[in-house]
Amino acid sequence: MTASTFRGRLTIMTAYEEGPYSTATVKQFLEYVDGYLP
Repeated sequence: MTASTFRGRLTIMTAYEEGPYSTATVKQFLEYVDGYLP
């Protein structure tokens, strides 16, 4: 996950390749992150 700001804008990029976490776990994490964003 990468977050950057430029000219008053916040950009968040996420990417995940197959690894130790299941797809369901990654999706749940991203839903939590989305819940914190305005």
